Amino acid sequence: MAAESKVKKDLAFISTNKEKWSNPCEYILTSIGYSVGMGNLLRFPYLCATNGGGSFLVPYFTFIFISAIPLFLAETVTGQYTGLSPVRAFEFAPIFQGIGWGMLSISAIICCYYSTIMTWAVFYFFSSFQWQLPWSSCSNEWNTDKCRVLIPINKSLIITGWVWNPNSSATVVPVYRNTLIYAPFNESYSAGEEFWYHRALKLTPLPMQMGNMNWNLLGCSLLIWIITALCIIWGVKSIGKVVWVTALAPYAMLIVILIRGLTMPGYAIGLKAYLSPEWHRLLDVKLWGLAAVQTFYSIGPGWGGLITMASYNNLHHNCYRDSILLPCISSGTSFFGGFVIFAILGNLAHLVGSENFQAVSKAGYGLAFIAYPEALSFLPGSCIWSVIFFVMLFTLGLDSQFSTLETVTSGLIERFPQTIGRYRKIFIAGICVIGFCISSVFLFEGGFYVFTIMDNYSTAFTAVIIALMESIAYAYFYDARLMIKQMRQMVGDFLWWLKPLWYFLWYAAVPGSLIFVTVVIFRGYHAPAAPFGGQFPNWAIGIGWFFAGISICPVFIVTFHNCFKMRNQLSSLFKPTLFFQTILKTKLQELSIENEVQVDSTRL
Repeated sequence: MAAESKVKKDLAFISTNKEKWSNPCEYILTSIGYSVGMGNLLRFPYLCATNGGGSFLVPYFTFIFISAIPLFLAETVTGQYTGLSPVRAFEFAPIFQGIGWGMLSISAIICCYYSTIMTWAVFYFFSSFQWQLPWSSCSNEWNTDKCRVLIPINKSLIITGWVWNPNSSATVVPVYRNTLIYAPFNESYSAGEEFWYHRALKLTPLPMQMGNMNWNLLGCSLLIWIITALCIIWGVKSIGKVVWVTALAPYAMLIVILIRGLTMPGYAIGLKAYLSPEWHRLLDVKLWGLAAVQTFYSIGPGWGGLITMASYNNLHHNCYRDSILLPCISSGTSFFGGFVIFAILGNLAHLVGSENFQAVSKAGYGLAFIAYPEALSFLPGSCIWSVIFFVMLFTLGLDSQFSTLETVTSGLIERFPQTIGRYRKIFIAGICVIGFCISSVFLFEGGFYVFTIMDNYSTAFTAVIIALMESIAYAYFYDARLMIKQMRQMVGDFLWWLKPLWYFLWYAAVPGSLIFVTVVIFRGYHAPAAPFGGQFPNWAIGIGWFFAGISICPVFIVTFHNCFKMRNQLSSLFKPTLFFQTILKTKLQELSIENEVQVDSTRL
C-alpha cells in the first residue's frame, strides 16, 4: 500500500507540473535544433571529403535508414506515449532501467564539453569585431617567429611560409615573371593556427600540462551557462519560443554564406573534394563504421534527448510523420552544410594555388577554428562574414545544449519528484553551476588536452553501445508490436502496409547493424593523437577510459542493483514496474474516455 501511495503521489506531481509544447512547431524546431549541431556542419563534411567523397554518402544514408530512423521512431513513441524522460521510460523492464541512467550520464557529459565548443565560438565572435581579423596576420603579441601568412599582392600570390600541416611546410617567393619557387623550412605555423593555439587556447606545450586558467574563455563560458540556465529554468514553453530564432537563424546564415562562397573563384575545387566518389572505398569496413557513428552525431539516438523532447508532446501528436521527417532534415542539413564549408575552402585552395584540397583542410575542430576562419579572412568584409559564421556556430550549439540539459534535469526531477521537483528552479540553477564548474576544467591552458581525451571516449563510442542495448530492449522486451499498437492509438491508422518493414528493422536490422558497428569500433580502436603530433601518456588514456566508464557504468550498476533487489523474484526483472503499469493504465483510460466522447458526439 505504501508503494502504491508513493506512485500515485509521484504521478500526480509529474502530471500536474509536466508542461506541454504550445504547438507542434515548437517540438519540431526543438528537435531540429537538438539533432542539427556542430557535428552536422563540421564533422560530417570533413568525413565525407576524406573518406571517399560521394561514396561516403552510401553507407551514411544506409545507416540513417536501417538504424537511425527506427531508433528515432521507437524513442519518440515511448516518450510521447508515456510522457516520461529516459530515466523512467525504461521501467517497462527493470533489467533495462539502467539504459535511461546511461543516457542521462551521456547527456551530462555532453553538456559540459558542448558548452566548451560554444565558448570557443563566442570567443572568436568577440574577436571578429576588428577590420583586420587577428588570425590573418603574424604581427600580434602572441605570434612567434615561426608564424607565416598568405599575402596577395598585385594579383599574384606571395606565400611566406604558408603551411596547414605542422609536419610539412614550404616557403614560396616570387621570381622573374611571377614564377613561384618553393623552398622548404621547418616547424612553421599559419597565423590561424597560432591564434587558435596561442591566443584562444593558450595551449601548454606538453600534453596534460594544465597551466593556468584562461580567464577570457572562462568569461565566455559563464555567459553561455547563464543564457542556458535562464531558458531552461522557465520550462519548455520558454525553450519553444527561443528555438524560433536559434533553430531557424542558422539556416538563413548557411544560405547567405553559401551564396557568397559560390560567387568566389575556386569553389569548384572544394565541391569536387567534397563529392568526388571513390567507389572502391565502399569495400573498406572502417568507412562503414565511421558512417554509422556519424549518424549518432547527426540524428542523436541513444542520448536520451529524443525521448525527453517527445515527452512534452500532446498524446495525439503525429510522431510517426515527425520520426521520418526530422532525421531527413537533419541528414539533409549535414549534406547541405558540406557545400557551405567546402565552397569557401575551395576559394582558399584557389588562393594557395593548389588543387590538393588536403593542403587547406583540417580535421575536427581545426576546420571550424583554423581553416574556415582563415578562409573567411580573405573575403571582402571578412569581419562581417566571421561574425555571421560564429553566431551560426553558437546558435547551433545552443539548441543542442537546451535539449541535452533538459534531459538531465527532467530525468532527475521525474525520478525524485517529491524532493527535487518541489525546488525545480533552484535545482536547475544548481545543475548549471555544477556544469559550469566542471566545464571550466577544459578552459585551463592545458584543458584542450583533457577535452580531446573526453571527446574521443565519452560520446558516440558509448552511445552506440547504449543504443544497441536499447534496440534489443525495445524489440524483444517492450515488444515492437506494442509500439505499433501505441502508435495507432496516438496517431490513428498510418501506412499499415509498412508494418512488416518496421518489424524487420526493429527485430533484425537495427540490432544487427549496431553489433556490426560495435565490432568495427573496437577493432579499429587507436589512442587519439595530441596536438602538434604528440602522444598522450598512458595515464591520460586511462582518464579517457574513465570518462567512457562514467557513461556506460550506470547501465550495469542499476541493472545489478535491480537484480539484487529482485533476487527472490527474478521474473519481475522483465515485467513493468508498478509506476510504469500505472502510467499505461492512465493512458488507456484517457484514450477510452476520448473514444466514448467521440461515440457520444456521433449520436447527437
